[in-house]
Amino acid sequence: MASGELDRDAYVERVVSHLRGMGYPVTVASYRRALRPSMEKLGRFRSRGREMRFEDFYSEVLRRLHIPPTADLIDDIRHLYRLSFPQNVKEGVVEALNALRGAYRLAVISNSMSLLPKLFLEESGLSEYFEVVVISGEVGYRKPHPRIFQYALKRLGVRPWEAVHVGNSVREDVAGAKGVGMWAIWVRDEGEGDVVGVQPDVVVDGIMEVPRAVRLLELKIGTKGDVL
Repeated sequence: MASGELDRDAYVERVVSHLRGMGYPVTVASYRRALRPSMEKLGRFRSRGREMRFEDFYSEVLRRLHIPPTADLIDDIRHLYRLSFPQNVKEGVVEALNALRGAYRLAVISNSMSLLPKLFLEESGLSEYFEVVVISGEVGYRKPHPRIFQYALKRLGVRPWEAVHVGNSVREDVAGAKGVGMWAIWVRDEGEGDVVGVQPDVVVDGIMEVPRAVRLLELKIGTKGDVL
């Protein structure tokens, strides 16, 4: 849905500059040292399908720097993160959403410690298409863990076999959706490769092919479903 990636070096420079401007003797080196244990903890969380909250992650980092993790400072860091993570709507997304809207209820399941996906949807005008937006940082679990899919299904009030999940990662999207009994469409352009033993129900080469794929699955489902 979106293209872009975090400019990590620019982000670190911005955070360090902001903290130094507040009077804290922070350097890039000391910030990276304080960051490392939290990154290792985040890795352990994610290896179990769990997710940390942005606030908890950066509170730990700030405490190691002997800086009080106030709500205002966490908000400042969140803003700097957003500035360092430019995103654009991928070509064909709006056309695909317009083809799906009205015929299906739409939702988003996104792996993100921060609420950046929600901000992106709001700023790009895409939020109006979606009834439910589920972010791993809010739920505490990330794809492919079944809990995040089950949470989204509960929010929509539908059963797994009534829902189709669309994603570009076989490991996170296809395996996760199939694991809870949902239908799965794999968009393989720029996507993660095959995972042994996991088969999507439909494979498409680009986002513009998704509406047709959903209609084909509708024949199998036998009823109007939802698209996540």
